[in-house]
Amino acid sequence: MSDREAKVKQTAKRKKRKKKLSFSRVLLLTLVLLGIVLIFVGCGYVAGAVMSMPEWDPQKLEGSESSIIYDRKGNPASRLFAEENRTPVSLHDLPPYLPESFIAIEDNRFYDHYGVDIEAIGRAVIANIKGGIGAEGGSTITQQLVKNSFLTQEKTFKRKIQEAVLALQVEHRYSKDEILEFYLNRIYFGNGVYGVQTAAQQYFGKNAKDLTLAESAVLAGIVRSPNNYNPVQDPELAKKRQELVLSQMVLYGKITKEEAEQAKQEELQYREGEVTSYTYPYYTDHVIAETEAILQEQGMSSEECQALIYRGGLKIYTALNPEVQQKAEELFANSANFPRDQGDKKVEGAMVLLENKTGEVHALVGGREHSGKRSFNRATQAKRQPGSAIKPLVVYSPALEKGYTTALSLLDAPVKVGNKTFHNYDHKYEGMITMRYAVQWSKNTYAVRLLNTIGIDYGLEFAKKLGISSFEDNRDRNLALALGGITYGISPLEMAGAFGAIANQGVYIEPHTVLKILDREGNVIYDANPQKRVVMSEETAYIMTDLLQTVVKSGTGTRARMNRPVAGKTGTTEETKDIWFMGYTPEFTGAVWMGFDKEDKIKDSRAAGGSFPALIWKAVMQKATEGLPVKQFPRPSGIVSQAICLKSGKLPNAFCPEDDQLKEIFVRGSLPKDTCDLHVQVEICEETEMLASPYCPHKVKTVFLKDDPEVKMPTEVCDKHGPHFQQEVTLKVCTDPRHNGVLYLANTPGLLETGGCPAEFIEERKFKPDEAPKQRCPLQDHQVEKKKLPIIDNNNGKGNGNGNG
Repeated sequence: MSDREAKVKQTAKRKKRKKKLSFSRVLLLTLVLLGIVLIFVGCGYVAGAVMSMPEWDPQKLEGSESSIIYDRKGNPASRLFAEENRTPVSLHDLPPYLPESFIAIEDNRFYDHYGVDIEAIGRAVIANIKGGIGAEGGSTITQQLVKNSFLTQEKTFKRKIQEAVLALQVEHRYSKDEILEFYLNRIYFGNGVYGVQTAAQQYFGKNAKDLTLAESAVLAGIVRSPNNYNPVQDPELAKKRQELVLSQMVLYGKITKEEAEQAKQEELQYREGEVTSYTYPYYTDHVIAETEAILQEQGMSSEECQALIYRGGLKIYTALNPEVQQKAEELFANSANFPRDQGDKKVEGAMVLLENKTGEVHALVGGREHSGKRSFNRATQAKRQPGSAIKPLVVYSPALEKGYTTALSLLDAPVKVGNKTFHNYDHKYEGMITMRYAVQWSKNTYAVRLLNTIGIDYGLEFAKKLGISSFEDNRDRNLALALGGITYGISPLEMAGAFGAIANQGVYIEPHTVLKILDREGNVIYDANPQKRVVMSEETAYIMTDLLQTVVKSGTGTRARMNRPVAGKTGTTEETKDIWFMGYTPEFTGAVWMGFDKEDKIKDSRAAGGSFPALIWKAVMQKATEGLPVKQFPRPSGIVSQAICLKSGKLPNAFCPEDDQLKEIFVRGSLPKDTCDLHVQVEICEETEMLASPYCPHKVKTVFLKDDPEVKMPTEVCDKHGPHFQQEVTLKVCTDPRHNGVLYLANTPGLLETGGCPAEFIEERKFKPDEAPKQRCPLQDHQVEKKKLPIIDNNNGKGNGNGNG
C-alpha cells in the first residue's frame, strides 16, 4: 500500500471518530437539559402544591364538619358527624399495649421520624411483598392524622406532597404523645364510629381503658380498612388481622411471644354497646345507606363515602315527613300493637310508607327498638316470606294484564301437582268462584290454578318489573310462588314499591329517601331522578285496585277501613311465622310486616295479616292523610261495567239468584258473551227430593248450581210415585171462559219469572192419570215471561266467607 493510500484511510477513520463523539455529546447535553427542566417543573409542582395547601386550622385535628339531614320541608332532622359517635380519651388513661398496637401495625418508627419516614415507605414495600398486602403501611401516623384532618381522600401526587408538608408542620407544633392522642381520638373504625373510646363501646361494650390486649389488637387492625376488617361484619377476617397485629408487636418488641399467643387464644365477645343515637334512627340509617350507594355510583370507595358522610359537611335533603315518622315510631314502641311475646322472644316489625306519585319514602321504621347507629334495619334488610301478600304481584296483576278478567271462574278445590297438594288455609272450598271472590277471601287454590294458567315464568318476570329483586330463579319457578313460598323472601321496602306501582296507575318508581345532596360549599352533587317504568296498563292497575278495595270493604282486611278509599292485601304465612298488611290510598302506599327475627310460629291466636299489621297501617295512614281531601282512585275511560253471575263468570241467566250476581268491571271489549250454564231449574218431588216424575203429587221448581260441593243436584227420577201407585193426580188448570170449557194446564211463574194465568182462573182439580190435561194454556195474555234482572251495584263479592290473608 502506498503512503498516499495510507493517509486517505487514516483521514476517514478520524472523520468517523469525530462523528461518534459529536453524537454522544449531543445526547449527554440533551439529558442534562431535560434533567434541569424536570427539576424546575418538579420544583414548580411542589411549590404549587405547597401554595394551594388548605389553611392551617389546629381545631381540625380534634373535630370535623357535620353533615345535616333535612326533612321534606327543608328543616334539619338529624345531624351526622363523628363527634356524635366519638368520646375523647386521654392517652394516659389507656393501657400501654393499646397505643403500642397501633404503632406496631401502622408506624413502628413513630417516635423516631419527623412526620415523614422514607425508610418506612421502603420497608413497607418489602414487608407487603413478604407478609402480604396490609402487613405494614407506608404513611406515618402523623400523615394519616393530617390526611383525615385537613385533606380530601383523593389519591394524587399533589395531595401526598401537601400531606408530607402538613405532617412536618404538625410534628413541629406538637409533641409525639399529643399527636398520638389526636390520632387515637380521630381515627375511623367503621359503622360511623370514630375514636378508640367509642369503638371500644361499639364493638366490646366497654371503655377503652378496660380493653384487653387481644381486643386492642382487633381495634388496631380495623383502621387500615374499616369496611373489610369490621369484626361484626366479618369476624373471621378481623381475627386474622388481629393475629397479624400481635405478631408485629412481638416483632418490634412491644410484647413477648407468650403474651401474643395468650392473646390469640382469648375468646372474643363482640357486642353492641350503648352509643349516642340520632333522631328518627331507622329512617336516618337508610338515608346514610342510600347516600353511600349514591356516592359509590359516583366512583368513591366505601371508606371515602363514610368519611364524607360523617365528616364532610354534606347537606342531605330527604322525603322524611317527621309527623308521620314520629307517629309510626310511637306505634312501634307500644307493645299493645303487637302479638304477645313468647318467653324472651319479642315479635318484631317494620313499616314503609311512600308517596305513590313520586316513590318518595315519607316514613320508615325498621324495628321496635333501635340498638345503635346502622343497626339491623328490618324495613330494608329483612327478607321475609310474603305469604298471600304476593298474589297481586305474581298472579292477579299479571293475569289481568294478559287479558283475563275478574269474571274468570275457576274451581275452588284442592290442587294436586306431583306430590304436592295445595289447600286453602282453612281447608274449606266453595266450588266455582270468580277472581274477585278469590282475592276478597285470599283463596289459595284459585291463585295456584290461575298462576298455572298464565304461566309461572310470566308471573315471576312480572313481579321483577315491579322491583322485586330477591327471587332465586332456579328455585322459585314453581307454583308455590303463587302463595309466597319463595327462597329468600322480600323486604318491606320492595313490597311497598311494588304495590305503589299498582297505586300509581301501573307506573313503577324506585322507592327513595334522598332528594338532593349538597357539598359543604353548597354545590349540588346529586339531584334525585328516580327510575320510572310502565309495568302495566292503567286499566289493569285500576281493576287490581278495585279488587283490593273489596278485601278492605268486606274481606280479610276490614280492620284497615278508613273514611276514604283503601285498597289492601293481607298476608299470613304457613304456621303464622310472618304476617303482613299491604295497603294504599290514592295518595300513599304502606307496607307493614311482623314476625320473629329468627323465624318461628307466632302463637298468639289473634295474629294475622288483617289484625295487628292492618291496625298499625291504618293508624299511620290516618296521620299521613290528615287534612287531605277525600278523593277516589282515578278511573280510566276504558273501564266499563256489566252484571255477571258470580259462579260462572258469565252473563246471568233467568235462574241466577240475585245473591249470585254482581256488577263487575271490565276493560272495554273484554265483556263476557256467554250466558251462565251453571244455574239450572228442575222440578223436584217434594216428598223424595228426587227429580219429579209425571206421577209425583207435589212438585216444586228448584234452582241448582251444577257441581256445587255443598248442595248436590239430584240426578235420579223419583221411583216412589208411578202408575201403579197413584190413582189420581192433582193439577192446576186454567178455567178462563175463553177456553169454552176445555181444561188446560195453568201457566205459573217460576223463579225470576212473571205473568202466567191470573189467580182467579186457576183451580186445583184431581184427575185420573189418563184423563189429565196435557197442554198448557195457550192464551197470549196468560204466558210466563222472564223478569228484567236488577243490577247489583256493589263490589262486595259473595256475602259471607272466611279466608286467610
